[in-house]
Amino acid sequence: MSKQREVLPKVLAMVIAQVPDAAIYLSGSVALGNERPDSDLDIYAVVPDIKGVHYPGGTMGGEREGYKSFAAEYEGVPLEVRFMTPSFFEGHLHGKPWRGYKTPLKSEILSDPNGFLQSWKDRLAPWFRDHPEAVALWEQWITEYTDCRCTKGKKQGKLIQQFPYAVPHFWPYLDGLYSGEVIPE
Repeated sequence: MSKQREVLPKVLAMVIAQVPDAAIYLSGSVALGNERPDSDLDIYAVVPDIKGVHYPGGTMGGEREGYKSFAAEYEGVPLEVRFMTPSFFEGHLHGKPWRGYKTPLKSEILSDPNGFLQSWKDRLAPWFRDHPEAVALWEQWITEYTDCRCTKGKKQGKLIQQFPYAVPHFWPYLDGLYSGEVIPE
């Protein structure tokens, strides 16, 4: 078991103690099972309100309407803990459609007391099941992203830009999910 997996239950307990009804998921290399010894834990918590949330000992990484992130370390493992409201989460998916595959489909749900994350997973899964070309493109992106830590900038931008052109029919589907016009099987 990796060091990241060893500390994950302790970090999760700290977040749940602060916001018991948070929908929490793990993303990144640890969720995908290809972490390296220097990999960080990428933890996301969807919470009703971000006012007053923090990560003990964490350094504020960013804050905007409906979102706060903290960088920290726990027992030698670097962490990124991000808190967001449900509306920010939905905008997070809608703003960059590749996140519809990566989040929550390729993420690991750690705590979901109200079923929020599972409902998104259930709504997005049929589209990806019916569009294997999109899955292939994003599996390629994930592989290239995790194989090359220099993906910020040109390479990452190029991969992200390919998605809407490769599968332009994802946009109307995602828009339909927001409007309630699309009801997946």
